[in-house]
Amino acid sequence: VLVEKLESRLKVYAESRDGAVVVWGSLYPPLETNISIVVEAPNGTRLAINSPVVGGLYNATFSVEEPGVYQILVSWLGNEYYKHALSNVSLVVKSPIKVIVEGVPAEISEGEKLEVRGRLKPPISGAEISITAVSSGGDRVSSQTSTSPAGTFRAELELGAGYWNVTVVFSGDENYYSVSNSFTVRVVRPRFTASRLVLAAAVAAALITVAVWILKRRRVSS
Repeated sequence: VLVEKLESRLKVYAESRDGAVVVWGSLYPPLETNISIVVEAPNGTRLAINSPVVGGLYNATFSVEEPGVYQILVSWLGNEYYKHALSNVSLVVKSPIKVIVEGVPAEISEGEKLEVRGRLKPPISGAEISITAVSSGGDRVSSQTSTSPAGTFRAELELGAGYWNVTVVFSGDENYYSVSNSFTVRVVRPRFTASRLVLAAAVAAALITVAVWILKRRRVSS
C-alpha cells in the first residue's frame, strides 16, 4: 500500500557577524534529526556540514574571509513519513575597513587652506570620500574627493577663524561597511609680530613722507 508522505518545511535565516556567517532556522515536523547546510562563497567555493536538529531548531557558524554575496542552501532528506525539504537564502557579507587621516595639524592660520589627506585600509581605488568641517558656531564647509589606485585621498578646505571639527567619511559599498574618522583643528587669525610691526611702521612713515612732500610741492607751486 502506497501512502503519500506528508509535507515538511524548512525555514532558514542568516546574518554576518565578525567575519562569520551564522545560519539558523527550524524544521517542521520538529524531529530529532540532521540537516545539510551548504554555504557557497562569491568565488564558488562551497562549505558543507551536517547540523543536528534539536526540538525542531538548528544553527551553525561558518568562518568566512571574502566579502560579497553568499548563497546558503539548507536541505532535509525526509523520512518514511515526511517528504524532503529545501530552503535557501542569500546573504551579503561585508568586511570592516579603516579610514586613516595623516598629518593632521593642531592649528593653521586664517587664509591658509587645510589639507586633509589619508588612505583607506585595505586600499580601494575610486572610492568616494566625503569631508565635512563644522565650526563651533555651526558653519559648515564640505568637500568631495576620490581615492587613488593606492587607496589614498587628498582635499583642501578653506576655513574661517575658530575651532572646527572635521569628519572624513567613506559611505561603504557592496563589499565594505561605512566608516568615518574625525579630528579638531583651530584656525587662528595672523598675529602682528615685531618684524611685521616694524615693517608696518616703516610703510606708514614712508607714506607720511610722501604726503608731506606732495603738500610742500603744492605750496611752492601756488
